Amino acid sequence: MRDRYSPGPGSGRIPDERIYRIFGPGTGGHYDDIVERTLGPMDRVWKERVVEKLENPGRIADLACGTGILTFLLRQRFPDCEVVGVDMNAEYLEVARRRALDRGDTSVRFIEGRAEDAAIPGDFDAIVTCYLPKYADLDLLIPRLERRLRPGGVIVFHDFYWPSDRFVEQYLESRFEDLVEWARRELPEAVGMFEDLPGVIRESRWLDQSRETFERLGLTDVDCEFLDLEQAAIVWGRKPA
Repeated sequence: MRDRYSPGPGSGRIPDERIYRIFGPGTGGHYDDIVERTLGPMDRVWKERVVEKLENPGRIADLACGTGILTFLLRQRFPDCEVVGVDMNAEYLEVARRRALDRGDTSVRFIEGRAEDAAIPGDFDAIVTCYLPKYADLDLLIPRLERRLRPGGVIVFHDFYWPSDRFVEQYLESRFEDLVEWARRELPEAVGMFEDLPGVIRESRWLDQSRETFERLGLTDVDCEFLDLEQAAIVWGRKPA
């Protein structure tokens, strides 16, 4: 079993071309269905664990917001808050903006760009993300987020994690093989997602690097939590008040 908190290879940013293969053209309109087929209720449970780490924030940044699944969960849980969603994929943001329009929600806005360098306005009480850390350049991203965090504010990262238990690992390998076959039959646009994602998860050391960097930057209450037999994890830290 590997040392969970030792930085290793794979901690740099995943190349854009690999990200675009995973989130390729044509997947935006199907993304919510893909999440449901891939994870079922686990995705909602994991996102709710992220939300539970927040304490009535007034302003939240949701990085890699995609179609807005977490964004609108945050708006539902904290109806007085403002949420700024950021994503590099215009197709996904189109879905999120349409969802905001359908809801008549004027307290959410969406910005296109990479989390490492998007023009995100203002400071935040909370900065959250689901499924971004394994793709990001955390050496650039985390210090940037720490500067934008208000005193007492929290950063919460959530993402997939490759399990150490061999039986769970075998289950995931089989599950991804089934998802590749399903995509080839039903949704060819998503084949790259299921072919490439296992390798990205295996290679990433996002949890180790995030925890270490949070502590190095002086965040307090730094801790992590594994979810569903190490299929995912959350790490968080607070900026001193």
